[in-house]
Amino acid sequence: SDDDNYLFDLHGASNLTFQNLTFKATSPTIYGKLFTITGQADSLNFFANNFIGLLDEGSSNARRILIYSGDLYFTDMKINNNQFNYGTYAIYFNTGNLAYYPQLLTLNNNYSENNGYYFLSVNSLHGIYAANNRFRSGAYGIRVNDIDSLLHIENNIIETNRQSALQVSYAQLSGDNPGQIFNNIFFSTDENGLQNDMIRLF
Repeated sequence: SDDDNYLFDLHGASNLTFQNLTFKATSPTIYGKLFTITGQADSLNFFANNFIGLLDEGSSNARRILIYSGDLYFTDMKINNNQFNYGTYAIYFNTGNLAYYPQLLTLNNNYSENNGYYFLSVNSLHGIYAANNRFRSGAYGIRVNDIDSLLHIENNIIETNRQSALQVSYAQLSGDNPGQIFNNIFFSTDENGLQNDMIRLF
């Protein structure tokens, strides 16, 4: 069922690191989440793991998200040197319903192959640092909505089919603390080989 759709169900998992592990969805049906995370998760880290979901090209099916949260707070989370394969989203965090936004999400040196819809979708966050990643997704690459402290996107290769490689909306940054997007390579084409809007900022 939807309530039992996970390999790990973490509630308030702080000071915890998953490293050098393989997580694989093996259900022959629609269920394919690997992690669900809720509550306060300070210093929750994922280092050098292999996440293997269910193939679902072009679908936004929430039942096949690899790392999912709809209710999460953290001061610092690091997702570094991992490989993500298949699933609809590699990472989906919807935290806009919380009184306090999560602080800093770091994504460094990750690789994804054939995420069906997004690599990363995060709603309401103080800061994101994404560098040296290579993502390949069926529709979108990185989507960040509602960010106010740090936006740093550097030296990534993001390839998408049909939609934007990078989408940032409602970025409340300042002249003293501007967002930084540089030294990236973005590919965005549809099934007919036509180029879409590779970056959308609004």
